Amino acid sequence: STQCSNCHSNTAANFTSYTMNHSAVSALRCDACHNGAYGSEGSKGALGTASYPGHVPTNSWDCATCHA
Repeated sequence: STQCSNCHSNTAANFTSYTMNHSAVSALRCDACHNGAYGSEGSKGALGTASYPGHVPTNSWDCATCHA
């Protein structure tokens, strides 16, 4: 329900060449977007843990538990 422009607010040519503004979605879990569904946005898009084969299992914890 959040508008795309709340996070994607600059005029970069693509989503991989600028810093995201996460304040508009700070109440959501990171994996609401970082779930692997946005792979077409580039190699650094909203990737999920499946994108990193050696990722440690999270026991359903949110990303911010380990990644600050």
